[in-house]
Amino acid sequence: MACYSNFDSTGSKGGRQGKGRQGGVLRDELAERLRRALASQGDPSGRLFAKQNGFCPETVRRYLKGCSSPSAAFLETVARTLDLNPMWLLLGEGPMQRSEAVAAAVREASDEQIASEFIRRLRRMERSRATPQRQSPSAVEIRAAPPQHNNGEETPLKDLFLNAKRPET
Repeated sequence: MACYSNFDSTGSKGGRQGKGRQGGVLRDELAERLRRALASQGDPSGRLFAKQNGFCPETVRRYLKGCSSPSAAFLETVARTLDLNPMWLLLGEGPMQRSEAVAAAVREASDEQIASEFIRRLRRMERSRATPQRQSPSAVEIRAAPPQHNNGEETPLKDLFLNAKRPET
């Protein structure tokens, strides 16, 4: 999709903006991913997304056509709102959905990496919830028997994370 403006990149009138330059190609690829993501949500024009998230519909239209480069705030909102994998949105790498990217990362991680990340997150939650009156036990103090398969073997941590259900909110 060509975008024309009154001025080209040098400031002279009548130029074609973005096409034929590397920045334009990258912007067009990003615009294509934005269009694909919004279309997958039933909003190919982006009007509903713009309205619900406080963006000017004309600005979103220009992003979708590749006429303008989206702001970081816009891209962050798109990724968060549509549950997109930021690497896919920015670079076209990996699965489109964030949940698919997380599942793939968990499948590839070792049990030690998963346990380490779990403890790190527990400690972070502990710090955010800690108050002077009530201290949570540290992650190291938490002792729980690992879940067992029917045959008495321990369940690998990967399986616990992949098969876990999200709590109802």
